[in-house]
Amino acid sequence: MIQPQGQNSITYTRVIHLSHVIDIDIPQWPGDPTVEFETVAELNNDGYYLRGFALGEHSATHINAPNSFHSYSMG
Repeated sequence: MIQPQGQNSITYTRVIHLSHVIDIDIPQWPGDPTVEFETVAELNNDGYYLRGFALGEHSATHINAPNSFHSYSMG
């Protein structure tokens, strides 16, 4: 069993990995915009490969949770 140190510690016995590979087939909720990728730099032209991507924040396991369900300033 792993137990973090500190006054507000939480005891847990396992960690479950809930992340998803971000691709066009990522699980999506109704109304989410489609996942889009844009190549920004290419290895042959720029010396490295880079893509930008856009997706709805409810995609997969909610990138912004719990902000989807609580109203408070993201400031």
